[in-house]
Amino acid sequence: MIDWPKLLAQQGIEFIEHGPSTSKGNIYVHCPWCGQADQGHHMGISLNGKGWGCWRQATHRGKSPIKLIAALLNVSWDRATEILGIDGPVLTSDSSMQELLKSYFKKDQDVETSNIHKLILPAEILPLYSPHFKNKVQSIFAEYLEDRGYPRDIQPSLVHKYKLHWALRGKWKYRIIFPIYTRKGLVTWTGRHVTKGIEPRYDTLTVDPDNAYQDQYYARANIKDCLFNERWLYKNQGGKALVVGEGPFDALRLDWNGYKSEVHGTCLFGKTISDAQLEKLYELGQLYNKRYILLDPDAELDVFPILQRAKRAGFKPLSLVSYPNAEDIGALSNRDTKEFIRKDILNR
Repeated sequence: MIDWPKLLAQQGIEFIEHGPSTSKGNIYVHCPWCGQADQGHHMGISLNGKGWGCWRQATHRGKSPIKLIAALLNVSWDRATEILGIDGPVLTSDSSMQELLKSYFKKDQDVETSNIHKLILPAEILPLYSPHFKNKVQSIFAEYLEDRGYPRDIQPSLVHKYKLHWALRGKWKYRIIFPIYTRKGLVTWTGRHVTKGIEPRYDTLTVDPDNAYQDQYYARANIKDCLFNERWLYKNQGGKALVVGEGPFDALRLDWNGYKSEVHGTCLFGKTISDAQLEKLYELGQLYNKRYILLDPDAELDVFPILQRAKRAGFKPLSLVSYPNAEDIGALSNRDTKEFIRKDILNR
């Protein structure tokens, strides 16, 4: 448990413990997100590990002490973890974390119901599995998924579960589309070309409104601030293990083969980890018994800084040592993936 009065005093952060509008078991500071609009001490911090929240603005709340210290001192996530002396996650009870995630999701549902900045998929991006095409996956994409180890008989379920789309014209022509949903709804998408040798393999919606696709489609969040299957992970109540991969097909392989065993997969959409991704992994990771990060073997130069950062969110390194010839987890067969999950994750 963090000694908040001692920590705040050491860092020179003004706080109050008693007075009007205070309650037992909390101390109060200026809300760093309200800024000058907070003329008092409206940010309450629980001394019992229940998180923090602003009385002025209900959206200024959370559980992560790292996020709060980073905001109060205007420092990076890494520096905040050093100040807190954290070498791994600050664990909370299952009930308190679940209540927090429920409140987050309810808050973002309210945002999602507004029409402000709502993002939709353009007309040429269609569901891979649709009544418009007699509920059949289009052949070129069906062949690609089959080559990646997903037989045609399971493709409809796979496509439905992960909301996979496709395009035969436009900017995302011949790409399998991964729509990215956060708790605020659809925020961006990325597409993987199904033809070998095409670069870039992945093409992602721009975040720049001035360069919007067809002058109207632009991302509401940088994909590097998102996680694969993020909205579902927040809705779910955790499980036995959460495994973080590099790309969406890595996450797909892990999640598809592990969900019955309560092993869920997600990814970073690249070889780096952002502060926003780290914060989300910190929150989500506390709902799982085990937390791992699994990077591609060719990412060796990037592994150390990513692992150091992920360690502070409670994630341990995982490798495909039992499958030395595999390029990544996405290259394993479904059978090998299930065996990997059983041996190297659940029985580790």
